Amino acid sequence: MRTPRNASILLELILFAFAALQAPLSAQSGDRELLDLALRSSHERNGDHDALARAWLAELPKHAGDVRSELLARRLTFILPFVADRQGLVPLVEAALEARYANGTTAQALSEALDNLYEEAGRTADRARRNANRGFLLHWLAAGPFGKGRLAPFLESHAPEKDQRELRADTTYQDRWQEIRWRPIFRAEQPGGLGPVFEPQVDPSEHVFPSGVSYFLTHVEAREDLEAALVRGSSQRLQIWLNGGLVADDDPFAKRLENRRASPIRLRKGWNRVLVKTQSPFWARIAEPTGNSFPASAWVEEKGDAVHPLPPDPGGAPAHKAAVFGLEPWRAWADRLSGELEKDPEPKEDSRALLAGAQIGLAILSQAYGRDDLSVAAAQRALDLSPSDPWIAFHAGEVFQSAGYLPRSIAKDRALKAFQAGHGSDPDFIPIYERLGRYLEEDAKPAQAAAKLEEALGKQPRFLRGLLRLSSIYGEKRWDAEHIELMGRIEKAAPASTAPAYFWAKRHEDLHQSEKALHWYRMALERDRSSGTSWLWVAYLNTRMGKLAEAEAAYRRALEVDPGSESTARSLADHFADQGRFDEALAIVKELAGRNPQSPEGELALADMYLRAGRDSDALASLRRARVLDPSNLQARRAIERLEAAPESSAYGPTDDFWAPYDEKLEDWVLQVPREGPLVEKASSITVLDIMVLRVEPDGSTTEYVHQASKLLSEESKDELANVQASGEITILRTLTASGESLEPVPGEGRRSWVMPGVTRGAFVEFAYRDENPNRGGGPLRSGAFYFQDTRMRQSFLLSRYVLLVPAGFDVGILETNLFEDAPERKGGPEFANVQKSTRDLPDGSRAIIYEARGVPRLEREQLMPAPAEYIPNVQVRQRQT
Repeated sequence: MRTPRNASILLELILFAFAALQAPLSAQSGDRELLDLALRSSHERNGDHDALARAWLAELPKHAGDVRSELLARRLTFILPFVADRQGLVPLVEAALEARYANGTTAQALSEALDNLYEEAGRTADRARRNANRGFLLHWLAAGPFGKGRLAPFLESHAPEKDQRELRADTTYQDRWQEIRWRPIFRAEQPGGLGPVFEPQVDPSEHVFPSGVSYFLTHVEAREDLEAALVRGSSQRLQIWLNGGLVADDDPFAKRLENRRASPIRLRKGWNRVLVKTQSPFWARIAEPTGNSFPASAWVEEKGDAVHPLPPDPGGAPAHKAAVFGLEPWRAWADRLSGELEKDPEPKEDSRALLAGAQIGLAILSQAYGRDDLSVAAAQRALDLSPSDPWIAFHAGEVFQSAGYLPRSIAKDRALKAFQAGHGSDPDFIPIYERLGRYLEEDAKPAQAAAKLEEALGKQPRFLRGLLRLSSIYGEKRWDAEHIELMGRIEKAAPASTAPAYFWAKRHEDLHQSEKALHWYRMALERDRSSGTSWLWVAYLNTRMGKLAEAEAAYRRALEVDPGSESTARSLADHFADQGRFDEALAIVKELAGRNPQSPEGELALADMYLRAGRDSDALASLRRARVLDPSNLQARRAIERLEAAPESSAYGPTDDFWAPYDEKLEDWVLQVPREGPLVEKASSITVLDIMVLRVEPDGSTTEYVHQASKLLSEESKDELANVQASGEITILRTLTASGESLEPVPGEGRRSWVMPGVTRGAFVEFAYRDENPNRGGGPLRSGAFYFQDTRMRQSFLLSRYVLLVPAGFDVGILETNLFEDAPERKGGPEFANVQKSTRDLPDGSRAIIYEARGVPRLEREQLMPAPAEYIPNVQVRQRQT
């Protein structure tokens, strides 16, 4: 039974939340005051984000009892990157957090802003102190993955959820080749004895291997029975049990969900168990019913690996609702205003303006919660109500340009029209100039974009967002004289900005002036202490100058900034290995392998380091352990074969270029690109090479080689060609300019996308990669479709080739759609690719099945077209099963 004290606390919380939700929802002068503050500030119109941020922070505590104040906190986090004196905001944010807000999400948004400001200033102790009591669950045990090889593993109930009362710390589960145990997830330690790094989001891929359905377990001890809210975030399917009862079942495939959700829960006095089922990153938090943090003494999380028994009485249903977020009350308020306006036979203009403001506020909040569909609809309603209001047009344009669910061209068109309308209504609305300049830049009109931005800067020289946009243009076009002059203006407008320091560091680095480059990187670090990347550049430059001790110190500083960074730790290990300090290098690599002991990647990295140290037998042992962890790992298998066959050779030596007999050199095709005719007319680019070679292993695993090269014919396709995405091991990555110069990008550690240099009219962008696809699930081989014509109907193909290498005895089925001239789909239709098929028997008993088309035209889009797989020539591989 709940004590009278608990009952009074609960009643107080519910009454506070109810009053906060209801009081502001009546139409009164306070509505307009809040909307004007959030959406119509003269500071924003004048492009003064510093004054805007200070005004919002001063007013936020005055509106703490209004759930709609969340909009102010949300918008504050959006504009922080464009505040010149961010550290000057710290005392204001700290003061704003002293207030108690009607919904705790407002306080959380402010806490996130303060966390970033503390990190930027290097105030790690203050960060740790404030984050210690935000209610996030951090100390998880992990088990998984389950359901390998099944089509819908999340829909199945796996062992951890089925027998929760019998769950113990030493419980083990068998799933195919893996014996799965509960293990604490890795959490890096902060320097200075401040405890583990604060990282609420849990990414299953970092803690289990391979991907699949995983479970995460933690316990919280409540000092007494507590009515609470379970707040969580995930973009995919998520289920959560509390004390064995399902309290959250989030399915974004069944309906659109916000990216933050909350459920009412009841914590029992003593230990309470939280079990999460997921396939994707998530975070979870326990808060008061209003979303505010509990006092530190209310509950504590188990920090060890103990598994506590379920409470004998999990308790009944919670006696409250979770009133954590401001989105639903705002939506209800906007709906009520809309209903009142519909009933008014002669609505006044100020009533329409109030509703328009409510709708645009709803649009901004909806987008913050990941509901682009609701956001776009609300923004359009606001525009319909106040089509000539520059404020509504500006905010609507912001919503449209960020609406990821809209096709890019439609989002751009709607945003541009809104910004142009706002600019026409108010030519002195400074931020709109930057948005218009951005679209001019995207449309390859850099001079016009720069002129538009200079027009705004003539009105407001300290408009930092405009200055940074101008820097982007000058940097892209390499207008060095203008860029140098601009850096002085940025320094004057925002003395704390890192932009000038990074500009000069990169410039001196390009001129091989390492000492000067180091000076500017250190200047950047004085202004922003949160940048581990800057310390990596310091390490790299010191290494280049032979200052190895200084380089080591820089690597260690980078790890202090980001203690959990695997890429930085590996860089330090490589630094040691290059000096022959293999014991220190191996110690780092072993620690990294221990972070996810289920993954073969750690053992593969160890094998590589052992080989560098000349310890081949240890390398072979690591490779064999990798095969035990992942029996389908082709890289480990081939490395073992090489070492066993020739111990003195490198396991990671020249790869078996199985694709070589079927590949092409771009230089042999450059002159074959036509200057005119059907392949290039109405086209902004042409695909010169489109090659894929798929090698099948006897167990259904595959290795694919992809080679693509395209030529830019007009600026329309520049952005598309300049952004290359590739997975696996890169073998070719370059821009071949019209003058014949080969330019290569410098990719970041672990990246799978690159921005290619020198992509101008007449240039070729070429990339090729090899990727392994192990068949860990043991299911039949199924490959995606390879199309011989562009499914987007934008490009023609000069050469399109698909090669399938099949081992002897492998019963493969190939689904061929509309490939050949006599196909029924071709009769009376457009001009399709004419695909030629041939087969070769190879010396090892395997077969090469080759499909090839040349001079493939671009298709024209028509109304009511079927799915591409139904008519565009393609092949798909399907393993036959008995």
